[in-house]
Amino acid sequence: MKLNVQALLPDFLNLMLDTVFVVDIEGRIVFVSAACERLLGYSQQELIGHPMIELVAPEDRERTREEARKVMAGIPRVGFENRYIRKDGRYVRVMWSACWTEQHQCRIGVARDVTERRRLEDRQAATYAVSEAAHRAQDVNTLLAEVQEIVAQRVPVATFVVADVDHETQVQHWVFRQDSAHPWNASLSTRLLAICADSKSRQEPLLLKHDLSSNELHSTENAGTWVFVPLQSQSGYMGTLVISSSSGVVYSETDLELLRFVGAQVATAVERQRMHAELLRMAQYDDLTGLPNRRTLRAHLRSALARCERRQASLAVLFVDLDDFKLVNDSYGHVVGDQLLREVAVRLKDSLRKGDTVFRLGGDEFLVLLEDIRSKDDARKVANKLQVSLLEPVDFENGNLSPDASIGLACYPDDATQVDALLAFADQDMYVVKRQRQRGSARRTF
Repeated sequence: MKLNVQALLPDFLNLMLDTVFVVDIEGRIVFVSAACERLLGYSQQELIGHPMIELVAPEDRERTREEARKVMAGIPRVGFENRYIRKDGRYVRVMWSACWTEQHQCRIGVARDVTERRRLEDRQAATYAVSEAAHRAQDVNTLLAEVQEIVAQRVPVATFVVADVDHETQVQHWVFRQDSAHPWNASLSTRLLAICADSKSRQEPLLLKHDLSSNELHSTENAGTWVFVPLQSQSGYMGTLVISSSSGVVYSETDLELLRFVGAQVATAVERQRMHAELLRMAQYDDLTGLPNRRTLRAHLRSALARCERRQASLAVLFVDLDDFKLVNDSYGHVVGDQLLREVAVRLKDSLRKGDTVFRLGGDEFLVLLEDIRSKDDARKVANKLQVSLLEPVDFENGNLSPDASIGLACYPDDATQVDALLAFADQDMYVVKRQRQRGSARRTF
């Protein structure tokens, strides 16, 4: 028996995972294989006679018409992609191979659903882009600005704001905001923050189709979509990413999935940025007093000397060493000693000009950098002012203490012109002062 392959052709077509379309010169579907129902949700009968272009997503129609004109001009096309709207309203991304048959005056096209592939590629691209942004960004605001651009390339974005949560007070506040669609005011901010607070316990994004920018919360046909994405990291809830679309644009499930994923990446990146910032802070600042530490001093002093050299200006370094501080720790304990050190740091800072800097070198040693000082006498006046400020009693639970200090002085360029030499001069001067105080009547204890 001779096999009639032609008769089996419809069965072959209906077995294909891809969908075959035949579209006439008027743009109407004259044949479609059974796979159309899996692709678009419509049966073959529903699609026959239907204008093909009406199934295309409005955003892609113009370039789809242009592609169809090329095919009808006799140019076969392979790999063209556009989006179609399924019967259930969801978007599907389709890759086409198409050609024109002059004999039958129709287009033949094979459509492949690449939605999942593109979704995974988009997720991977978004992951890479966010990771790269996190690597480049020097601070959280710069990072969030780049993330906003990354998201806007993939979904419609009218509002992009991020709320941060204070883990001690649990109060949320905005740390980043870009809004091109809504007048930003206290009322809108309060409404959004209230919804952010409710998002804390959520694991999934909250989708609202409301006009949140009006005084009344109500749903409108032209309202865009608001999405509240909780930022969850390994250390817990960190805040909320709030995104809105333009008027009338509704985010799809695919969009939500991407935003959910971006939210996770943002949370991880922000957490990493904060950890990095905290490590930098710990490396550069004294944990007890919050003052810049010894590591920071040298770089800061080098920069100050360079500025003075350019401007032919002077600076002074005051080496401050608390007298008999060990007695405080021995007599009252380290808690009181720490309280005293914090108070000394505050008094030193409060006694200086805005451009001057106080460093804690460790233990009971501090260093004061006075820039643009006019003379050594002026520097001595500042040292005396600091001494008077420190002598004020410090109250603590069981009494009070009056701290005193020996202060050494070195000036640039009179005493030294290099960092190490300047510090050594101030240190030596401090010991001279301390010995004089110990020998003379000026000596006093806590």
